[in-house]
Order: sequence, then C-alpha cells, then structure tokens
Amino acid sequence: MARIVLVLGSLLVVLARCAAEGQPAGQDVAALPLAPQNYVVYRTDLPLVIDGKPTDEPWHAASWTDVFVDIEGDAGTPPRFRTRAKMLWDQTFFYVAAE
Repeated sequence: MARIVLVLGSLLVVLARCAAEGQPAGQDVAALPLAPQNYVVYRTDLPLVIDGKPTDEPWHAASWTDVFVDIEGDAGTPPRFRTRAKMLWDQTFFYVAAE
C-alpha cells in the first residue's frame, strides 16, 4: 500500500510539472524523468504508545525516510527544517512518526 502511494505521488508530481511547463499530459509518460523513492512500511503486532516519541520497540524496526526535499528539487528553495519520517501499520491503524 505504501509503495503504491509513493509511486502515485511521484506520478502526480511529474504530471503537475508537465502542466506547469505547458507540456501535454498525454505525452509518453515513460519518457518523463521519474525516479520515485521507495520506503518499506513494516507491519507490527506489538502495541504502540501514542506519545509523540517513536521509542517503543516496534519503532526500532522502522527505518527513517530520506530527508524530505522541495518538490521542485534543486530549482526550489531548500527546506527550512530537516524533516524525515518513520511509518508502521497494524490491523487497525497506519502510524507515522515525523521529526
């Protein structure tokens, strides 16, 4: 599920760039510069304490994402703060911890 969301998000960014640059959205999408990031979201069976601190045992299995970048890449202003996230899921919820 998370991989699908990340890939779709990347595709939306590419289509938005095409629209901003006046390129038709119907052009060959395979020719567009698309290099989506990947992040594996692990399932946990252990309970999480929702306290704003990703220190519970299940969080140790989750790696941090790469540091977030501006949607425009190097052409945009660098983000003011270093931001990254961890994600987990269980049968009921999808958890996100951001720093």
